[in-house]
Amino acid sequence: QDPPHDQLVEQMLINIHTTMGQHPIGAMVNEFNISKRQLERRFIDTVGATSKYFARITRFLSVSKCMRQEKKLNLTQIALESGYFGQSHFIREFKEFSGVTPKAFLANQNISFVDI
Repeated sequence: QDPPHDQLVEQMLINIHTTMGQHPIGAMVNEFNISKRQLERRFIDTVGATSKYFARITRFLSVSKCMRQEKKLNLTQIALESGYFGQSHFIREFKEFSGVTPKAFLANQNISFVDI
């Protein structure tokens, strides 16, 4: 059975995708004039995950794509530009979704990085 179509959730998905998961969910709650609880219920019913979790996955996919495409990387700069609070937050979340640290990921991709 197909999930129900929900125009509000569709707008949120577009917003999350275009901002690469960096737009705060709380800001979207205000923009769409809906309670956080109602929004989360509709998002879970339609997508199968919370909006925050979906945004985290989207941000991870964006970062990992960037890391594969760049020739030289500064992991701290990538973390901050991608909306992570710091390098430890970036490493923890990256490892949660990939199973490896960003450095191990880069080593597997044969990409050099700039370590500061």
